Amino acid sequence: MPPEIWVAIIGLLAAAMLYRSTVLVARKNLFVSTVTTERAKWRDDMRLATIGLSKAARQALANPSYDSFNALEEFRVAIRLRLNPSDDSKDKFDQKILAGLRVLSQAVRLQREVQTLTELEAIERNMQELLKQEWEKSKQEAQTGELMPGKSP
Repeated sequence: MPPEIWVAIIGLLAAAMLYRSTVLVARKNLFVSTVTTERAKWRDDMRLATIGLSKAARQALANPSYDSFNALEEFRVAIRLRLNPSDDSKDKFDQKILAGLRVLSQAVRLQREVQTLTELEAIERNMQELLKQEWEKSKQEAQTGELMPGKSP
């Protein structure tokens, strides 16, 4: 074969490899971007649900009624469904929040104000730690382009 054909073949192979590499990097970047965006939404949803939980618990203490207990339960479930129920040690804040939600619900129904406020404080503190942990993962993912193990979006 003439050398021009070899040059053309090598050029085509190089172009195909470059194209494939570019497409793979673009797909990976899009995937990481999508996951970090969903994690940001998850963090925002958790903040809002925690605020709602706190407000609903205080209202249920001040005005115990079906509606106030129902509002509290809606926020409790909204938070619970976004947490990992596993006993894995890396999910310690999830576990603390889940346990706190169980205690909180009972304390409000029994109208135990001090216990309710203490439990709310603990839930909020653990939520802060969980949100910080997830924020750090998202920052690292954005910097490295690699997904970290943890919450699913």
